[in-house]
Formats: sequence, structure tokens, C-alpha cells
Amino acid sequence: MPQIMICEAFRPYEVGFIGQIERLSTEWSLSFEFVARQQPPNWYQLLLLTTNNGWHGEIGGRVPSVYYHDGLVWVFTYLGQSPNKEILRFPVQFNQTYTFDVNHRYVIDGQYRYTIYVDGVLQSSHQHEPAFQLYDVGMYGGNLTWNEPAAMVDVKLSNVKHTNFP
Repeated sequence: MPQIMICEAFRPYEVGFIGQIERLSTEWSLSFEFVARQQPPNWYQLLLLTTNNGWHGEIGGRVPSVYYHDGLVWVFTYLGQSPNKEILRFPVQFNQTYTFDVNHRYVIDGQYRYTIYVDGVLQSSHQHEPAFQLYDVGMYGGNLTWNEPAAMVDVKLSNVKHTNFP
């Protein structure tokens, strides 16, 4: 059952805090639709799940963070003991809607796997250990990481859904 779900389209800079996840399981999924009509002037944060305002120097800072920069959607998260690892760089075209599915699931013998699908096609897969159960995870839209207002860029997210698995 989804813990956070927003169906209507929104611009990340208009939202800020989206919701709180009390306990982020070691297995979860995040899905959303994305369309860009404009290129941001710099790194532009679309979504961020974090326990510490997005600081990427420790586990929990980005679980994950999703950015738009230079015509690419980027996904960063922790991978094993690395607190900030790039796991996707995906090129996008203006005025085209893309569906992203980011998954973190158990594989076997303590191993977990991140998989990212775009429009149903596997784009990234990373096996790692250990996985962490995190608490008080906030979900945000916009530029929380740099503690400055997000630029008013014409990009939209819709059908945002975060699901924890037991």
C-alpha cells in the first residue's frame, strides 16, 4: 500500500515538503511521470527523500534524489557504504512524458538491488549490501539541498507514488 501518492501534476518548485515516511523499509519503490518544457539554468531537484535535509555525506541523505540537469534526469542514492552514488543519467526530450520506476528490492543472501526503469525498459541495475532501514524520511519537491528557492522551471511531475514493502 502506498505511503505517499500524488496523482495530479505539479511543478517541484511549487510544492516543497510533500510528506513524511515514518519508517523507510529496506524494500521500496518510487514511481513518477516527468515532462520538461524548459531547461533549468543549473542542477534542478525534482524529488528528494532524505533523513537530513539532503546532505549527501551520510547514509540517509539521498534515498534517492532525482535531478534534472543538461537535458538528463539523474538519480543519486546510497550504494553499499557510499552515501552518494549516481545510479542513472537518462536523456529526455522536451514535451515528452516519461515514466520512471525506481526500485530497491531484496535479492538473496543479504544482497539488494536498485533497478530503474524508464517507460518500462530497464536502464540501470546495481546490486549492493548492506541495506538500511531509515526513519523519519521526508519527501520534497524543489531545491531543498541548496537551501535556496527552486527556480521556476517549466517541468512537471505527476502520478508520484512511494511504496514501502514489508
